[in-house]
Amino acid sequence: MQPQLFGTIISHIGFSTFTQTLIEATPRIQQAYISILNLALQTKSVSSEMLLGEKQFLGSLISLHEHNWIVIRGKCLLTFLLLFKQDCRWISIVQHKVKFFNMLERALKDSFKYVQCCLLCLGDGILEIVPTIFKSIADALTQTIALGSAPGTNTEFDNQVASIIISQLAHVNRQQDQHTSNVKTVSKHTF
Repeated sequence: MQPQLFGTIISHIGFSTFTQTLIEATPRIQQAYISILNLALQTKSVSSEMLLGEKQFLGSLISLHEHNWIVIRGKCLLTFLLLFKQDCRWISIVQHKVKFFNMLERALKDSFKYVQCCLLCLGDGILEIVPTIFKSIADALTQTIALGSAPGTNTEFDNQVASIIISQLAHVNRQQDQHTSNVKTVSKHTF
């Protein structure tokens, strides 16, 4: 196998067909396709933009994560790790769209050692990525403060991450407003 060809294979098949095969094919073919995807992610033959452009991609990974075959469940966890290593912003997207950490909690209950090993590898990988995330945030804030953001420089991936963060901040703001109004109501009735 020549890993540099996996990106070519995926583009030749077409990513929507590739994703559809991840969902509907026989388990052996699903396992082969997820192996190809993992190798393509490892060699960076597949871009985040391409993956994000396919609407069924995350859904296909979730369905594979809940698959009956142990190897497919484990490889799916490794796919998430490779996505996070390719671009740490995937953590935010995956958590927002599929409640990723709730999914990991269910994976903790999996009794098969292969899945547990893959989960441990994912956990270790996330721990390695966290300092990079903090550095990226600090660098982005420093650049934004110093230079401001030039119009038209954001990619679709950047825009989706930004909209997720904005919606999460709006949710936190609404919760804070509700908490403040509850405190005012309690203090009005107390005094």
